[in-house]
Amino acid sequence: MLRHVLFDLSLFATEAERANSQKRVLCLLEALVWCNRYWLQQHPETPLIYQSGIEYKLPAQQQAGHDDYPEVAKVRAFLKSVSAPSDVTSAFSVLAGICGGGETFREIPRIRENGGGDCDNVSSWRVAELRELGIWARPYITWRKREDGGTTYHVIVRYEDGTSEDPSLLLGMGGAEKAADRAEEERKLAERTDDFINGISQRAGVVLGSGPPQWMTRALRKDPAPQLAEMRGLRLRREFSRQRRAA
Repeated sequence: MLRHVLFDLSLFATEAERANSQKRVLCLLEALVWCNRYWLQQHPETPLIYQSGIEYKLPAQQQAGHDDYPEVAKVRAFLKSVSAPSDVTSAFSVLAGICGGGETFREIPRIRENGGGDCDNVSSWRVAELRELGIWARPYITWRKREDGGTTYHVIVRYEDGTSEDPSLLLGMGGAEKAADRAEEERKLAERTDDFINGISQRAGVVLGSGPPQWMTRALRKDPAPQLAEMRGLRLRREFSRQRRAA
């Protein structure tokens, strides 16, 4: 089974290369979105991202240095215990750098297996999900300069009208310190829920009147949290189709 695909690239080497590097990363993220779309089409039973139980996880390179990875530490200790030749230890150091020195773009099943993912992982899942709902969205890279002079990049979701959504924040990024920002993100998501419901209602020719029918309420409001309610969309669209056929 082929599992890991390595792109050997040099990105964000200088400030002058930032814009070009962002374009290339967005191309890779677009490929990941398509992988996720194919997965969703083949596995419609896949839980929607905000119902999946995953959480935001820091990128591996921010969690620990290469030597701190358990797998790397075990192999390094073994090589030392057997007094491995210097060319072998050097080769291992190169491999350790490849494994721990870049980004890991995970598709949906790998994210679930990992219990979560960082911003590029969860945003690509969310974009794929939205496109399967018929809602145009794309990955979008933001960046900010840090006090130490470095640059922090972050991937979010950008909608056609220019508004954005941060799945990482909704999935726990920043913890309690970001509670206020998370609440605002949930408020925006709740507004999109209403727009989404109205939009597909109009396309399906369903008049909501004073409120959605009972079957829609059950489908959308089973979970109290607005971000979970909104993500009933795939099932909601199928229910609209069934209702129209029945009519």
